[in-house]
Amino acid sequence: MGNTYRGWATVIADGAGTPVEADLYAIQEKGRLSAWHGSLHATVGGSRWAVRGKTLDLRLPNGRQGECVITKVFPETGRAEVTGNGPVPFGAEHER
Repeated sequence: MGNTYRGWATVIADGAGTPVEADLYAIQEKGRLSAWHGSLHATVGGSRWAVRGKTLDLRLPNGRQGECVITKVFPETGRAEVTGNGPVPFGAEHER
């Protein structure tokens, strides 16, 4: 997995789960993953949760979960850019 994650995830917002394709990457500082960013693409219902500045929970298939904030929205495609808010829920630190 390394410091990236590309695959399916579930966005949890307003009590509802939406399946998304996630393309995420982490930044490593001083030997630890310190921040994460990326994009989410919802094939169904993306306009419902894609509101700039909104905080979402992102759950990966392995059960790990992280919180992120939407920084940019593309409602016509269901794509949103996100910045992680808290610990990185994927990457080398979780492979041990």
